[in-house]
Parts: sequence; C-alpha cells; structure tokens
Amino acid sequence: MHVWEQGHLFYVAMGTIAIVYFFPKGWVMFWDRWNIYLDAIGLSAFALQGATFAINHDFPLGGIIFAAILTGVGGGMTRDVLAQRRPMVLHQEIYAVWAMVVGLLVGLEIVDLASSWQKYTLFFAIIGCRVLSYHLGWHLRFRDLYRL
Repeated sequence: MHVWEQGHLFYVAMGTIAIVYFFPKGWVMFWDRWNIYLDAIGLSAFALQGATFAINHDFPLGGIIFAAILTGVGGGMTRDVLAQRRPMVLHQEIYAVWAMVVGLLVGLEIVDLASSWQKYTLFFAIIGCRVLSYHLGWHLRFRDLYRL
C-alpha cells in the first residue's frame, strides 16, 4: 500500500476541501472560530494515521516520526494554502511538535497501536495538548534555543 492509496478517506478529504472551497465567505468566517478545535482533531488523527502507516511498513524510528509529522501537518498546511493564509506550522505556535510526539511515542512503542484504549488516549491527549498550547499561548522561540 502506498501513501496515496487511502481509499474512501482520500475521497472524504477531497470532498470536504471542495465543499469548504465553495462555501460563502460568511459561512467560513462562522466556522473559523471553531477552527482550532477542528484543526486539533485533524492534526491528531492524521499524525496517528501516518505513524500507523509507518509502523505497518516497518519504518525505523526516524521514518515513523517523519510520517507522523508529514501527515499530521500536511492537511492543515493544504487547508491554509487554499484559504490563502500563512500555514499554522510556520507560526511560532507549537504545532508540528504534537505530531512529532505521536511519532515518538508510537515509534518507541510507548503507545501500542493494537490497543484501542492506548490509541484513543493518545488521540485525545494530542487534541488536548494542541488546544491547550493554543489557548495558553505556548510558542517555540528559536532564539531561546541559541542561548543554550
């Protein structure tokens, strides 16, 4: 199975993109206030999907982390580019870090994807972390890293 062979999930994503693209601007602005919550769900779900794909194909730890980041961040970036906004991942917000955490926890086998309760606990924990980091204003400041 290749990354692009996602079956019905690919068509659901493309249909959603098409619907949102053709929504009147007033509707989009109404939904924009809920964007952080919907985005957190997408980030968590797609990061888990990427990590699952990588595990199922015996990727090494770096590949699992990369797959989680790429799929977790990719949907949001695509949405932002189509909406002609600067992608969230390019802000100082902690965004891609949560996808990296998914890859790390799955790749180090701290979370067993065969266990439904562990998978869903991680799913909701990442949603919570993303929402908290947004509302509490957690940021990555690269200049602070240079001081170390």
